[in-house]
Amino acid sequence: MLAAFADATMNIPNGENMLELTYWLYEHPDEAKEKFRKKVVDNAETGKKFIEMGAEIIIMVSDYCFNNGPFLSPAMFREFVTPYLAYEIEQFKNAGAYTVKHTDGNIMPILDQLVECKPSALHSIDPMAGVDIAEVKKLVGDKVCLVGNVNCALMQTGTKEEIVQSAKYCIKHAAPGGGYVFSTSNVVFKGMPLENYQLILETRKKYGKYPICVPD
Repeated sequence: MLAAFADATMNIPNGENMLELTYWLYEHPDEAKEKFRKKVVDNAETGKKFIEMGAEIIIMVSDYCFNNGPFLSPAMFREFVTPYLAYEIEQFKNAGAYTVKHTDGNIMPILDQLVECKPSALHSIDPMAGVDIAEVKKLVGDKVCLVGNVNCALMQTGTKEEIVQSAKYCIKHAAPGGGYVFSTSNVVFKGMPLENYQLILETRKKYGKYPICVPD
């Protein structure tokens, strides 16, 4: 399947303009919303052009969360992100593509809002931020496909046993009933030993066939 990237929703700002952006949201909310609206409308048109050219999946990669939670409070997220994310997703899906919403970090305080926007799938279900895919599966596994949670940090620095356990945990808790795409929680880091990546593929091949039966 062919994929393209398109997402203009507000992400975590860099350190140079974080304070300035925070003041702006508080002091000029209407101006901020109009700017966000224009950005997502333009971005939706770009995404639809990708779809016309053959993209079957639109991957949406604005990051909203740190390891300890979202940059914006849930109330501010609902005001400044959720409506615009929902708009983009609706446009892409109506144009015939699947949508995969990516954000690292601890998404739990805004999980309900992310799912409310009706993406086809949600990535990365970040274990390095303490997000438990078993819990996410119980909460929203019947509403959205889950992608990820195989700990990519362990693939760089962990033991082979830790890598296998991470992969097995994801299969065991996210695969039953369908709606799970086996994947690393983020990109594979440059310099990661290739055999560690091959190890998770072997684990998926061994335990990822239905009916799912993964030993502890």
